[in-house]
Parts: sequence; structure tokens; C-alpha cells
Amino acid sequence: MWKSERGVCILSIEEMKNVDVRTVKREELADIREVEVNKRKSREGQIKDYLEQIKNPYCYRYGEYVVKIGFEDTTVTLTDRLQELILKTASAM
Repeated sequence: MWKSERGVCILSIEEMKNVDVRTVKREELADIREVEVNKRKSREGQIKDYLEQIKNPYCYRYGEYVVKIGFEDTTVTLTDRLQELILKTASAM
């Protein structure tokens, strides 16, 4: 874990991946239904916007449910998957 310029604790990628859904504090997770990505931003800007709001792309809430996702051992990167998710979310709105 490390701190940003604002003094906010930020989890590393490995810490995000390893969050235990059985012990995570539900109220501290972002609700993905409240995430709004600015479609006027560049692709990179949209990803940054999404990550700033969701905080942990591996573990978040959908209403009362805790959602944890993972990826197979493949050449597809987290960035690739996030771009897919953001573009699908943006086109659905």
C-alpha cells in the first residue's frame, strides 16, 4: 500500500487482486452503478476517470452485492479489459 499526493492510501495491483470478498468492508467499495465515465475524454482519460471512481477494478459493489473479478493467464492485459468494459458501459448509456 502507498499514499498519493493527497495522503490517500492506495492499494497496489496485487493488493487489489487479492482482496478477500469475505472480509472486505462493503461500505468502502465503490458501487459500479454510480460510476459515470466522461465520454468526451480520450480513451486514456476515460480509463483514468473510471479507475479514480471505482478505486479497485477487481472488487466493487453492484448494489448490495460484492463483485470480484479476475482474469485468465493470457496475453490480454488489464488495460485491454478495462477499455472493453468502459466502451461497453459508455455505449449502453
